[in-house]
Amino acid sequence: MPPSLHAAARAGVLAFLAVTAAACSPYRISEPRAEVLHPFAPIPNDFARVCVIRTSRLAQAVPFPTLDNGALVGATKGPTFFCYKAEPGEHTLRIQTDEPTVVNLHAEGGASYYLHETLPFSFMLVIACNATWVSESKARELVDDSSYEVLTATPATEHPPDPIPYAKAASR
Repeated sequence: MPPSLHAAARAGVLAFLAVTAAACSPYRISEPRAEVLHPFAPIPNDFARVCVIRTSRLAQAVPFPTLDNGALVGATKGPTFFCYKAEPGEHTLRIQTDEPTVVNLHAEGGASYYLHETLPFSFMLVIACNATWVSESKARELVDDSSYEVLTATPATEHPPDPIPYAKAASR
């Protein structure tokens, strides 16, 4: 098989597996029906704003649940994003994929933080996530190509977060 057809076949298998995995996923996201935390509006000093922005269309039907210090705060799929309030202090975010991604944050009250999720292409058919903190100006570009969606369904063992999720800082 020529290399280009081989790559296309692998991409097709990956797409099929992603759709199949998404169909079995207990996580669902949709457009919000209640007030949300705007990604760029002014905020008070008693909390930080964290926005998680996913722009990749690769495996776009596969949800990536995000936990902050163990609390479920939202999920992304395809080109979507969500924002939540974070108590000032230390936070460990965990993005649930086949190979979970962990990033740390020291949140300061009144500040905004933007986490950009991208997907590396894998010939091993493993869904993974690269997560990088980006500037507000970069985040503005990224959300222009994404839609704000919130978590609306979770596994029976978890509860969907509040319409505007709040994550506590790690205990000392």
